Amino acid sequence: MKQITTLLLNPFEKYSETILLIFGTCFTILGTLLGFYFNARFDGVLDMHLVKNSTLKEVTLDNLINIFCLLVFLFGVAKFINSKTRFIDILNTILISRFAIYVFVLLPTPSKEVIKNLTTGNITQISDLDIFLLSMGGLMALLGLVWYIILLYNGFKTASNAKKILPIVLFVVSILLAEILSKILISYFN
Repeated sequence: MKQITTLLLNPFEKYSETILLIFGTCFTILGTLLGFYFNARFDGVLDMHLVKNSTLKEVTLDNLINIFCLLVFLFGVAKFINSKTRFIDILNTILISRFAIYVFVLLPTPSKEVIKNLTTGNITQISDLDIFLLSMGGLMALLGLVWYIILLYNGFKTASNAKKILPIVLFVVSILLAEILSKILISYFN
């Protein structure tokens, strides 16, 4: 059980940088292809939205911008905390943790009728099954976001040897700044 927990929450302690880089790169490619196939945009470091049409170029650029923004802020803060922090360790942290965001693409999506009833306030017209599916999808998305943040923080903490409260505060600020910058860059380039 401990091995599964380590694999899911902190693979950075167990696996080499090469293995993490290979899997992280594969996850990024797979996530990009899933986003393209299912018309999903990763339009922020914490975001995934379904759209009518997405191009492979848009989804690829979304992912590259998100990785870049996280890398700039997390690596900068990690270097501030510990000057011996390695670039590859922060890059691997980002590549591996984004797997949790890519899984969002596979979550169930409500039908057009359900969306129409929700937006017009006709909640009584939504079936119990649809309410259940919406609730489960929302819960799974929330758990996925928590998993993403846990992976990011555990990798960041391992890479920078972070201890105490200041690194936690700097980590949170870095994520928020990366989210803002990614939104700006994605809207500019896409």
